[in-house]
Amino acid sequence: MPEYGINPSKSTYLTIPAAAEDVGISQDTIRRLIADGTLPAKRVRRLWFIPRAELDRVFSPEPTVKPAKSKKSKR
Repeated sequence: MPEYGINPSKSTYLTIPAAAEDVGISQDTIRRLIADGTLPAKRVRRLWFIPRAELDRVFSPEPTVKPAKSKKSKR
């Protein structure tokens, strides 16, 4: 499928093939995530467009939780 001269790394929206390549998973997985509502996307005629911000949100690593600081007891 031609990319029409679009640079995926600078685009606000990505097609399914560009999104799959960007995150390193299969196009079928991207389609499943769209179908089950995990990855929001817009369909224009036959093409799906995925907002880069949503792709980053879904595939960003979970933030690590730092342990709470223990309060020192005053004696």
